[in-house]
Amino acid sequence: MFGSLGQLAGLLEATPEGSNLAMSRAGSENAAVRFRAGKDRSEALLAQAEANSVLVFGATAQGAAVTVFGQGDREIAYLGGDAKKAGMLRLRNEAGASMVETGVGDHGGEFMVRTNDGKPGALLGTDANGGYSETHAKDGTIATRAMSTENGAVLETHAKDGTLTARMSATDRGGAVEAFNGDGKAVARMSVQDNNGGRIAAHTATGQIVAFIDQGKEESGTLQLYAGQNRIAALGASQTGGLLNIFNMKG
Repeated sequence: MFGSLGQLAGLLEATPEGSNLAMSRAGSENAAVRFRAGKDRSEALLAQAEANSVLVFGATAQGAAVTVFGQGDREIAYLGGDAKKAGMLRLRNEAGASMVETGVGDHGGEFMVRTNDGKPGALLGTDANGGYSETHAKDGTIATRAMSTENGAVLETHAKDGTLTARMSATDRGGAVEAFNGDGKAVARMSVQDNNGGRIAAHTATGQIVAFIDQGKEESGTLQLYAGQNRIAALGASQTGGLLNIFNMKG
C-alpha cells in the first residue's frame, strides 16, 4: 500500500515462519506499527517518528510480555515471563542497568533494588523458613541480613568485606547475641541457658571457651575460667556466702 505521495504506507507479507504487517506515518516509510506472527512467537511494535521502538508486546514460549523502550532503543521496563515461565517485572535506568527486579523464586516472591551501576542494594524474598531481607554496601557486598527461622528471627551484620561480625537470634529458650572475629569464629556470646537464667561466654580467637558467667543453683551467680579445655577456677555465690575453687591442669 502506498500513500498520496507514492511512499510506502503499509505492508502485508508472508514470511517463512508466518506473516508480517507494517504501517507507517504520512511522510515516512519507517514502520510506526508492526505486527509479526512467527513459529514460536508473535508480537506487536509501536515506534516513534524516528523509528525508535517505544513499546513491544507479544507472546513467546515463556508467556506474554510487554517491553517499554527509551532513547536509543534501550529497554527501560519489562513485564512478562522469565526463564522459569513465572512472572517478573524489571525496570532499568537510562544507561540500561537494571534498577528494580521483582519475580518468583523457589519459595515465593522476590524483590531486588540495585544501585546506579547495577550492583545489589537491597533484597526482599522468601525461603524455606519464611521471609528474609538483605541490605548491601555500594560495592554490592552484603551488609545486613534478617531472616525467619524455626525459632523466630535472626539478624546478622557483616564487615565491608562481607565477613559475618555479629548475630542476634531467637532460640528455643529465648534470645542470643554472638560476636565474631575476622576469621568467622564466635568470640563472645550472650544467651539464655536451660534454667532460663542468663549466660555470658568469652572464647579465644580459635573459638575455644576461656570464661563464662551464668546463673548457678538457687539463682546464684558463677564465674568459671578455662585454660584450653580444662577448667582451672570457679567462683560461685550462694545463700550462705561465696565459694572459690582452684583446679590443676587435670581438672
